Amino acid sequence: MKATFKIEGINLALNKFGRLENAVSGSATEKDSLEKAKVIAEDARSRAPLGPTGNLKRSLIAKLLDKRGDNPQVAIAAVDRKIAPHAHLVEFGTSRMSARPFFRPAVEEHKEGIVNNIKKRIGKC
Repeated sequence: MKATFKIEGINLALNKFGRLENAVSGSATEKDSLEKAKVIAEDARSRAPLGPTGNLKRSLIAKLLDKRGDNPQVAIAAVDRKIAPHAHLVEFGTSRMSARPFFRPAVEEHKEGIVNNIKKRIGKC
């Protein structure tokens, strides 16, 4: 028994995949994601309590991670633990100190806008 089939629209699908790849890769996407990470880091910095050294506020950074293979670089907002190794204690609290969240609220504040930005970029494909 022999089966045959025909695929229609494969060229259109390949074209769409190519446009999608262009929309989510490259330096424009990396720059855009770094800018969004900077917004989160700045927001977290404004929410972080000011301690006697100011290290917690100073530790909030945004950066591009090292490129891996053909994938675009990923941008992150983070706490530099070398500067503020106590950041998680402030964020989550301890048995002797109430939590003073600063990072998670900053992420929550901007998460929807970032997701919408990605959807808009992909939607242009």
